[in-house]
Amino acid sequence: MGTLLRRGLFCLALFVALDSAPATCWYLDTPPIKAGSAKMISAAVALQPASPLSPGSPRTPLSVQLASLAASSSLESFEVPAGCARLEKQENFHSFYVDPAAGSMKNDGSASAPWSTLEDVVAANLFYDRGKNSSAPIHPGDVIYLRSGNHGSPRFYGIVNSNFVTVKAAPGQVPTVARLEVNGVGKFIFEGLTFANTSNAILARIDQTSNFGASKDIVFIENTLYANLNVSSWTQADWVRNAPFAGFLTAGSCISILNNHFSNLKNGMQIYSDDTIVAGNTIDFFGDDGIDIVGSNVTVKNNIITNNLNINDGNHNDGIQGWTFGDKTNSNVVISGNLVLNSVKTLPFPGSMQGISIFDGAWKNVRITDNIVASNLWHGISLYASVSMSDAAVANNVVVASDNAHCQTWLGVFKGSSGMVPINISVTDNLVSNLKITTPGVIASQNHRIINNTKVLQAVVDLYNSGHAASYTNFLPLVAGSYR
Repeated sequence: MGTLLRRGLFCLALFVALDSAPATCWYLDTPPIKAGSAKMISAAVALQPASPLSPGSPRTPLSVQLASLAASSSLESFEVPAGCARLEKQENFHSFYVDPAAGSMKNDGSASAPWSTLEDVVAANLFYDRGKNSSAPIHPGDVIYLRSGNHGSPRFYGIVNSNFVTVKAAPGQVPTVARLEVNGVGKFIFEGLTFANTSNAILARIDQTSNFGASKDIVFIENTLYANLNVSSWTQADWVRNAPFAGFLTAGSCISILNNHFSNLKNGMQIYSDDTIVAGNTIDFFGDDGIDIVGSNVTVKNNIITNNLNINDGNHNDGIQGWTFGDKTNSNVVISGNLVLNSVKTLPFPGSMQGISIFDGAWKNVRITDNIVASNLWHGISLYASVSMSDAAVANNVVVASDNAHCQTWLGVFKGSSGMVPINISVTDNLVSNLKITTPGVIASQNHRIINNTKVLQAVVDLYNSGHAASYTNFLPLVAGSYR
C-alpha cells in the first residue's frame, strides 16, 4: 500500500479486558446497532492488571518503541501511500517562528522577531499559494516553528504548495492548538503539536468542499490530542458533554497519520479519505471507537488501542470498525499488526469493545493479518456481507476470549441481514477460541483451536506488559500445547 523509508516495529494486536469490574457481552447473530438492541449477558472479567495506572496517564513502553516508525518529518523517516507525493529535498528554504507570548504580527517571523499565533499567521494570508500571494513570505519547502502557548484554532483553506510546508513544534516547546481545520489544502506536514479542547468538537479535521476542492498530501505526525490531560473526575455525563467527538477526521486523499497519541476522546480517528496510511498511533482512554475506516486504499497497521470506557452514549464500541458511506464500495483495505486492549488501567466505568469488525456496506479486497485480538465480546474479528464482501483474506491472527465462560469470542464470516453471501473469502492459519463460519463462499484451512484459553490469554497479557512487540509466528511458541 505504501513505500516505507524507515522500517518500523512489527507489533501485535491484542484485545483483552483486564479489569475485575463486570463487563457486558453481546450475543448477536447480526451486527449490533446500539446498546439495548441485543441480548446482553453480565460477566466478570477475572484477569487483573499487573499494575493499575491512573486514568488519563499514557502507558509508554510500546508507544516509545513505536516512535521508531516515524521519528521526525525528515525525508528519510515517514511513509506515504503509494502514488502520493513525497517530501522533496530542498537546499534553500526559510524557517519562521511563531510565539504567542512574545510575538507580534508586525514582526518578520524571524527567531528574534516571531509572529504571534498560528491562527494569526493563517488569517494574515502569509502563504505563497501557487503564486496567488507573490509577496507572501512562506513558500513551499519552508518550516514554521511554533513555540509554547495557545495558537488558537487555525483554518487552512485552499492553500496548495508545490513542496511540503512543515508546521512543527520548535525544539523543547509545547505549542497548543484548540482546533485545526484543513480544507482544500495540499502538501502540509503538522508535527509535534498538542491539540486540547473540551468543546465536543473534532480536534483536527482534514476536509474537502465544493468551494476549495479536496485536501491532498497531508502528513500528521507525532502530535498529541486530548480533551484534558486528567479527566479522572469526569462522570459519564461529563464524557458525553465534554469529550471531543474525535481526535482526527480525514477526507480527501494521500493522508499519512503517523505516531500520534490520542487520549480522553470519544473516538480516536474517522478515516473517510482514500489513499491513507494510519500507522504507529496510540489511542488511549476513549469512549466509543478507536479507528473507523470509511475509505479505499487504506492501510491501518501497528497501532495501539487501549482503555475503552462505557460513557453511556448508546454506541457499540469497536477497536477498529469498517463501514461505508452512501453507495460507495471500499476496496484495498489492509488491517495488520494492531494492538487493541480493552483496558490496562483501573477505569471508573470500564467499557466492552469489539475487536476488528466490518458490519456494513460493500467491501472488496480486504486483508486482515497478524493481529492478536482478545475480547470479552463475541465479535473478535467479524466480516459481514451486508451489501457485498468479496476477495478478503483473514490470516495469521490470534482471537482469544477474555471471558470464555460467557463469551466464546469468535473469528467469524457471515451473510448479510438480507441474505447476501460473501465471495472468495479465505480464513487461513489463525489461532482462535471460536471459529464461526456460517455461510458459503469461505475457504477455511489450517486454523488452530485454542484448548487452554487461560494460558493463551495470559501470554498475550504478559507480552503486552513486557513492552515487546511480536508477530503471529513468534507468538505461537509462547503458547505451545495450548492449541490444536
